[in-house]
Amino acid sequence: MAKFRKILILTALALFLWGCSPPESVQPPQVGVQILVQDEKNRALRRYTQPEKLQKVLWKLRTLGFTGLPETDPERLAGERLTFQVRLADGSDAVYQLRQGLYFHRDDRPWKKIDPEQALELESLLQNLPGD
Repeated sequence: MAKFRKILILTALALFLWGCSPPESVQPPQVGVQILVQDEKNRALRRYTQPEKLQKVLWKLRTLGFTGLPETDPERLAGERLTFQVRLADGSDAVYQLRQGLYFHRDDRPWKKIDPEQALELESLLQNLPGD
């Protein structure tokens, strides 16, 4: 009887723990469904819709290293600008800008200085990752 009771308790504990764990089939929601990359003249350079490509570009955008705040307003600087319009799964958009490979911001948030090497890595990724 004691052996049966132990088996019953272990079975109940296993079922409880199994019920508390998230199902394996549940995936985190896909954040980006499209990325449109444009130059300073608003010409489309690349459009990404494939999940693998979206993940690569979004990962690079999210992992840019910030090194401080700009001394001058990047909006007033002429020269190279890349705009990333990211369409999210809920239908909203996020807009990122990279200016002169030195400054970066999202939507209306303040500009930040970024690591120039990481900016080059982002630009290299975009050159080597063909659009869809």
